[in-house]
Amino acid sequence: SIDIDDIESTALRASENWDTAVTPFLNQENSKLVAERLASRADVGYVQVGGLPSSLRTRFVMSNPDLEIDAVVAEAEYCVLLCVDNINTASMGKQSPWPHVLTKIGVELENVGDVVVEDEKAYMAVVPGVAKQ
Repeated sequence: SIDIDDIESTALRASENWDTAVTPFLNQENSKLVAERLASRADVGYVQVGGLPSSLRTRFVMSNPDLEIDAVVAEAEYCVLLCVDNINTASMGKQSPWPHVLTKIGVELENVGDVVVEDEKAYMAVVPGVAKQ
């Protein structure tokens, strides 16, 4: 569960300080709640980034609305797309192994956006720090 009040107050502090604040990746339901809350604030500007077109898990980049956050720049700065090769999709079964695999190697799930598996490759949106791990 997320604390929407905390995200809102973080966004307000960033706006007042002419700074930038970024949330972890949020699921679709929580992203909708945060977007609804922030949309009603004229004193906070934000964009949603997810690393992939039509991302279900997104992060919010928040600042002062006068700074006019560029969505393309924010996407590049706050999301990295990783590609994992040689995935054996036949052995994966119906349930996604990614939460277990990622936590096993020390990656917190709040730092991971969508994971898309195509053929023998997995593409995952992550925060830039994960790509450096």
